[in-house]
Amino acid sequence: MPPTSPTSRAWLRQKKRFILAAGHTAHGFGLGRQVGRCYALLILAASPLCLDEIALGLSISKASASITLRRLAAWKLVQRVPVEEGRRDYYRIEGNFARVIREGLLPMALSKLASAGVMLDDMVRSAPSPVGNANSARPESPPDSVEVRQLLLEAKSLQEKLIFILNSGLAYRFL
Repeated sequence: MPPTSPTSRAWLRQKKRFILAAGHTAHGFGLGRQVGRCYALLILAASPLCLDEIALGLSISKASASITLRRLAAWKLVQRVPVEEGRRDYYRIEGNFARVIREGLLPMALSKLASAGVMLDDMVRSAPSPVGNANSARPESPPDSVEVRQLLLEAKSLQEKLIFILNSGLAYRFL
C-alpha cells in the first residue's frame, strides 16, 4: 500500500468528520444517524456507489445500508443509477437540491406537521377544562390546566401556520 500524503490524510480525516457530523445533524432532526452518514458519503463520492461500497464505507451491515438507501430514495434524496455491468444497484445523490427540498423534504415535513396536528387536537380535546363548576360531572381541574391548555393551543396555532406557509407555495418561490 503506498504511503498517503499529508494532504490525502487531511482529506480523509475531514471526510470522516463530515460524515459523522452529517449523522449527528440528521439524528437531531429525527431522521436517524445512518441517513445523514449515508447521504454525506454519497455527496463525497466521485462516482455512484453500490450497496457493498456504502456498507463498507460506513462500517454497517448491507441490510442497514439497504434500509437507509430505501428511506433516502423515498424522500428523493438519492437515485438508483443503472449500470450495465453486473446486477448491482448503484446510488448517487440527487444533485438538484431545490428538487430535493420541493419533492422530498417539504412533503415529509408536511406529513410530520399533519401528524403533530392530529395529536395536538386530541390533547386539546382531552385536556381538563380550565374551570370547574358545581353542575359539572367533571371534577375541578388542577390549577395549571389553564397554562397547559394555553401552551397546547399555542402549539396548535404554530402548527397550523407552518402548514399554511408550506402549502402556500411561498417556500417554493425561493427554490
